[in-house]
Amino acid sequence: MNEQGNLDIQATPKNLLYLARNRLLDWRAYERALKIIGFTPSADKWNRFLNILLLILGAGFTVCGIYFFFAYNWADMHRFVKLGIIQFFIVGLIIAVSAVSLEKLTGKIVLTVAGILIGALLAVFGQIYQTGADSYRLFLFWTILMAGWVFISRFTPLWIIWILLINTSLYLYWDQIVGYGAESQFLLWVGIINGIFVLAWEFFSGKTDWLGSRWTPRILSLGVYYGVTYSAAIVVGESYQYWGPDVLLIVMAILFIIINAVVLYVYSQRYLDMFMLTISAISLMIVLDTSFVNLIETADDFVPLILGVVIIAQTALVVTLLVRTSKSWEVRR
Repeated sequence: MNEQGNLDIQATPKNLLYLARNRLLDWRAYERALKIIGFTPSADKWNRFLNILLLILGAGFTVCGIYFFFAYNWADMHRFVKLGIIQFFIVGLIIAVSAVSLEKLTGKIVLTVAGILIGALLAVFGQIYQTGADSYRLFLFWTILMAGWVFISRFTPLWIIWILLINTSLYLYWDQIVGYGAESQFLLWVGIINGIFVLAWEFFSGKTDWLGSRWTPRILSLGVYYGVTYSAAIVVGESYQYWGPDVLLIVMAILFIIINAVVLYVYSQRYLDMFMLTISAISLMIVLDTSFVNLIETADDFVPLILGVVIIAQTALVVTLLVRTSKSWEVRR
């Protein structure tokens, strides 16, 4: 906020908090202003929140009940009954979505439950006929069969579930088919897939309302940081000696530097996102500490003590920088 008398400043919670902290608003006026702009929830908003919460809990308990029903009564049911019950639920839920409309939250949640039950159908089919297929195929087919519903749903939680299924399929494929010795390729693919989704989400978030959730790119960024941080830690810790020469690890370590540089610049200078900045700081600390331990490993018994002091100092520095960044954005607003 460059000019305190500027009446064109948008009335946002952060701007009002800035005015209150600088004693331009007393706390009663501050509380009143929060109610006027709709930040403080009214009775109607609380009722809507409770309705949504109970709807989500009901859907979750319904799915759990179906899974536990099959687990408990598995031996007493004929195979056609097992398959028929799940298909009946899926078809019934799709009919319910058509009746309720996919534009409403209720329809989106019902479609999400139907998508989850696809996994139950595939699991029951695999148990009945003992196909002997690897478990990654279950998650892969689940991902493929759900794809159409995901794209038409415009529902963030369903997208997150779908992306988690992609990651699970990838992990199980590498664990069961590729096997040991190709970890660097797995890390690269994890970083690429989740990175594409993060970039796409950030690019379209300003153009589409339902993509406005900030938690989705934050969750997906964890997959990206897992891939690049693990690779960089292997390189700086000289663990690559046990992995054998691998160019992909070096490439991932370079991507680690580039990604952290971009994240720190974009989310501190262009858009403030403390979560992304914190994850980047933790990633840097992990790699730096790995390198530091490799340098002082000859200290033997003193390594834990020295490392503890270094981590405390790093944490204090990171917290200080994050607080300064947050305050600088308050001043801008």
